[in-house]
Amino acid sequence: MSVQHIEDSELLFFDKQKAIDPCHGLTEYGPYGIKEFRTIKVASIGSSSSLSDFNSFLAKLQNKISHKKPNYWPFPGLNKKSSLRFDIEVIAEKVIDDRDLSIFKEDSKINQPRLERIKQAISLFESKMKLIKDYDIEPDVVIFSIPEEILISCRDARFEHTDRIIIPDPQIHHVPSVEREVGHNFHHILKVIGMENGFPTQLIYPNSLKPDPSQYGKQDLSLIAWNFSVALLYKANELPWKYFEFPIDTCFVGISFHREYDDTDEPVIRASIAQTFLSDGDNIILKGKTFRWDIPKKSPHMSEEYSAKLFEEILKKYQEHWGHVPSRVVVQKSSEYWDEETNGINNALTEVPKVDLISIAGTDARFYRLGENTIVRGTYFNFYGRFYLYSVGYIPCLQLYPGSFIPEPLEIKFHQTSSTKKKICSEILALSRLDWNNIDYSTREPVTIRFSRSVGQILSESRALKMQKIPDKYRYYM
Repeated sequence: MSVQHIEDSELLFFDKQKAIDPCHGLTEYGPYGIKEFRTIKVASIGSSSSLSDFNSFLAKLQNKISHKKPNYWPFPGLNKKSSLRFDIEVIAEKVIDDRDLSIFKEDSKINQPRLERIKQAISLFESKMKLIKDYDIEPDVVIFSIPEEILISCRDARFEHTDRIIIPDPQIHHVPSVEREVGHNFHHILKVIGMENGFPTQLIYPNSLKPDPSQYGKQDLSLIAWNFSVALLYKANELPWKYFEFPIDTCFVGISFHREYDDTDEPVIRASIAQTFLSDGDNIILKGKTFRWDIPKKSPHMSEEYSAKLFEEILKKYQEHWGHVPSRVVVQKSSEYWDEETNGINNALTEVPKVDLISIAGTDARFYRLGENTIVRGTYFNFYGRFYLYSVGYIPCLQLYPGSFIPEPLEIKFHQTSSTKKKICSEILALSRLDWNNIDYSTREPVTIRFSRSVGQILSESRALKMQKIPDKYRYYM
């Protein structure tokens, strides 16, 4: 067995200044993509109470907000003196009338099944979204400020302490068509409504507007401010930070699969999602055609013809973006590669000199340091020919491990390589630091796989299946 440590490279911020920690870089230098001060215009939808809470939240964001723990950077505030160089302006508010909220009151729940209440909530938000679409000034982002009445009335009793509003999952259970027509996940359905109207969206819940860190699992206001601001910045088509060492001619592709229903209501059709990540921070979403997968207890795999067509389209999109083919393509997915997939990918990428096919998956394997210290992020094991990488763990520059549970490694399988194993693992670590949906130092999975999976979950909603054209930018899905 051999053990190595792969150090994190720096991130790039405004004027190509470098920092390891996103909070440090944004505080000292500002976002990579903002050259001059900018106002992000938002439209907000909610009840009179939830919109009032949202406006109070925005007022708090104008000033510095300290974190209760000393290891965390304070939020610097959104104002013209702040290094973040942007503020937020609400250009339109659409209020859900109190009469429309009456069916979500406690005494009305017994007369309305939960499914009907969810349908009504979706209808209310959609009707207000259509009004925003006709507004004279187009917002950069639409905010859904979820009223507490809707959250409490519509969520499943099993998730009463969370912000989840869901119906049985069609990816796991057989769902009657009447439920499937409504959708599975309230968050995902509102995302699709935003796409249909051409807007990136942000959902914000009562717990975020009035955080209580004394409750288990609740975030500090400073952290909420960081996460909200970074996500809004990216959704407004600005890049918060870039990774320093990505070669310009390398194209990273993440592949995932999701389940759809056929006309007989049988959950036997799957479609692939390819999330192409480019060195300039841009990304391209591609949805493959549906195909049948009838092998139980086996992860879906693409046929030779299917994978060839998908990667021909990926190559075409890359050429449209850069004007030339990449010198290297790195494909990452959570399942292993069958020969048919490998042949199809290689046949489509004959013009590309280097192709790496990598499998990245969870594992039951665990490694421990002596004593009480958590294993360090970037630790890489070659355990008798099996390779494990810790993308989460103790972070030296922060002097802490930000997780709540014992960190778990990823198992890396190198199916086809043109680069060293260490370089490939270094890139996986880099791609785990580019989730602009929050200010976290890193995520467990690289964004290639993480993004493609979350896009697939949204596009499996019944409303999304009816869309003639899906957005190809991730800011509409996050």
